Amino acid sequence: MNLNESIVEDAALEWFGELGYAVGHGPHLAPGEPAAERDGFGDVVLVGRLREAIARLNPGIPADAQEEALRKVLRVGMPSLTQTNRAFHKMLRDGIPVECVQQEPSPQPCPSGRGSDGHYRGGFDFSGLKKRARELREKDTGAEEFLWELLRNRQLDDAKFRRNHQFGDYICDFFCHESKLVVECDGDAHDTPERRELDRKRDVYLRSQGLTVLRFENSRVLKETDSVLEEIASRLPSTNGRGVRGEGLRRWQMVRLIDFDDPAANDWLAVNQFTVIEAGHNRRPDIVVFINGLPLSVVELKNA
Repeated sequence: MNLNESIVEDAALEWFGELGYAVGHGPHLAPGEPAAERDGFGDVVLVGRLREAIARLNPGIPADAQEEALRKVLRVGMPSLTQTNRAFHKMLRDGIPVECVQQEPSPQPCPSGRGSDGHYRGGFDFSGLKKRARELREKDTGAEEFLWELLRNRQLDDAKFRRNHQFGDYICDFFCHESKLVVECDGDAHDTPERRELDRKRDVYLRSQGLTVLRFENSRVLKETDSVLEEIASRLPSTNGRGVRGEGLRRWQMVRLIDFDDPAANDWLAVNQFTVIEAGHNRRPDIVVFINGLPLSVVELKNA
């Protein structure tokens, strides 16, 4: 019996089926077909399957946050292919951070026994920080060191900040893991077209990883400290029941793309002859393996 590529391909699909995979045929799933699962030949993610998997694996995450996670997966884009692959791998391994806001009645702006000294502003407790800020100004402290002295040791809303924290290829001035918040102090060196473009690319990358980025000019940190602290505090999980802009209780949660603990909870699919057309190039892998609609493996078969 002569074995050719077609025979081996059919056998491979049968083996996948015996392992519990669903088996699909690329031409049947192609755009325009009754069973189509993608809008165009340039689409490689089976969005319907991915959306269903996100909902199934993350029942406690609100629907809008699930959609946010879906958008982040579909829009992974870094300056280089290596960075893109690393970002996508991190999503697969760790999940995708999303912001969830639980609607709750807003508390009184000045709880009993607080606010009379002027340190409780907009629902945030700055007790003790105003005096500390005055002392630092008298010492002519630099803006970054000045802000660090106000953020360290959980002084602001009991949030833990790290200084000079590395994230990917970048060093962040201040980082709060709990809130996925980056705070940057910008001096005169940032006020050039070249540096502004570098900062823009850096912020795009950080935000693509689910982080919030706040930038403050050094002069504002030193002269408008109260407003800077209020803006930072508005991005922190609140201990008094107040969330971002008074909308409710804000929390960061991770959306899983794959259930590593229970493999059977995932959607396993093997598809043959899956045509992809991009930039005028037509490619048709012999077999593509999808997990929850994500193409994670390609099998190429060759005649002996």
